[in-house]
Amino acid sequence: MEDLKKILDNFFNGKYTRKEYFSIQREFEKEKADENFLSALEQQWQTIDDDDKDFPLLKSWNSLVYRLELSPASKRRQLNYLVWLQRAAAILFIPLAISFLLYYISSNIGQSAEESWAEIICPPGVRAQFHLPDGSSGVLNSDSKLKYAVNFSSNRKVELVGQAYFEVVKDKKHPFNVTTSQLNVEVLGTTFSVLAYPDEQSEEVVLKTGQVKVLDTNLKPLTLLSPDQQLVFDIANSRYVKKEVDASALVSWINGKLVFRNERFEDIASQISRWYHVEIEVVGQKLKDYRYYGTFENESLDEVLRLIKLTAPIKYQEVERVKQPDGTFSNRKIILMTDERRIGDF
Repeated sequence: MEDLKKILDNFFNGKYTRKEYFSIQREFEKEKADENFLSALEQQWQTIDDDDKDFPLLKSWNSLVYRLELSPASKRRQLNYLVWLQRAAAILFIPLAISFLLYYISSNIGQSAEESWAEIICPPGVRAQFHLPDGSSGVLNSDSKLKYAVNFSSNRKVELVGQAYFEVVKDKKHPFNVTTSQLNVEVLGTTFSVLAYPDEQSEEVVLKTGQVKVLDTNLKPLTLLSPDQQLVFDIANSRYVKKEVDASALVSWINGKLVFRNERFEDIASQISRWYHVEIEVVGQKLKDYRYYGTFENESLDEVLRLIKLTAPIKYQEVERVKQPDGTFSNRKIILMTDERRIGDF
């Protein structure tokens, strides 16, 4: 492979050409590893800064799940691909100050380049920065996925499950589209956030700069958003509301902040649960409807719980973790309750 180091640099910085993408793919599909290619991958690994003690490198890799979708006739090729991925594991995720991510690319045998796609996965409990081939970038929130075509520069469409913040490069000839299960967001060049988790009752679009057009899944226009506006789409009733908001506060999660402004505590618990990858149960409708203000920046879960307890009539109990048959332990679970003795203090 010519200019191997340069091609790998482009690939892992998300700025590869179609030709470079397929040359990398061919290396992964080889039955026998090319020593020069392995050496180049190892050099990429050495460029990663492992001095950040807050980044659990081994734990992050062990918790990372990936899948490959290859044609049924290519079982042997699929096995080879998995072996390659395991050997190159360190380079297929990119640690950042607050996150990591995994790029994986699937191209069924016989598919054209137009049908090939890539997916960025952000596992539960972390955030991940990403860069798209056209120069657009953004951040994925916990437990989110972003899928896009390999020929992205001429087909700027992405599919989102979860939450993502986008900084879109302007291209009048090629609008940028974000598709979720309920909405289609069309932009030219702007910064905005989309929330579309499958277990939520609504989907949201928050605009920070520029302008976006929001459509339904049938491409029927719903509304235009201007800066500091939010659309909330009620999935059950197929209705939406548009309101004025502080967009900077609503997208502050990209900087490691959890900002709550007079929000229902049930909704807050849902965000904390996803942020820290912990199960949270809120007991009683009264507490679920309780309105809370608070800002937490790069705090541990224990510290967040302690501060909530100090600033609201709320107490909590942690459920003992149980060892599973496979040797792992059940996920951490917190039960939040109203502290009746302290209601008068607030």
